[in-house]
Formats: sequence, C-alpha cells, structure tokens
Amino acid sequence: MTIMQKQVFESNFNMIGYFLKDAFEKAEGAKKKQIANLIGNINQMYIYANMLETENHILQSREDEINNEKIKWAERARVAEEVIFKNDKTIRPKGL
Repeated sequence: MTIMQKQVFESNFNMIGYFLKDAFEKAEGAKKKQIANLIGNINQMYIYANMLETENHILQSREDEINNEKIKWAERARVAEEVIFKNDKTIRPKGL
C-alpha cells in the first residue's frame, strides 16, 4: 500500500467512524445497540487490514533481504570466477 493509498484508507475509515459516532449518540434503544455492533465490526475490519499491511511489509522486507543476498553471492561468484580464470594456466580456445 502506497502512502497515498494509506491516507485515503485512513480518511475513509475516519469518515465512517465519525458518521457512526454521530448516529450512535443520536440513537436510542435497539438502534443504538445495532450501531454499537457496527462500530465494533468496523473496528475489527480495521485491525484485520492493519495486520495484513504489517504482514505484507514484513514479507516485502524479507524478500528484499533475500534479493540483496542473491546479488551479493552472484558478485562473489563472479569475482571468484575471474580469479580462477586469471590463475588457470590451461590452454583454451579464444573466447573462453
């Protein structure tokens, strides 16, 4: 999720929250209980979305780490290959 998407998500969530808060304060009886349940539901949805975002961030960080390790090992292999070919005294056809 980009920063802009996160801001839009937060803004939409806050708008729904303010609407439900106002409706809850104005409601009475069974309607008030229904709105309270809706507030609880929207809160659970927010927690779930936040957990998904956190998990995605962790997985992305791990993927970046793995890719950096692959690049580092490829560079080490390239350097080792150069050293081997430099010190290799066997006769080879041109281009190898």
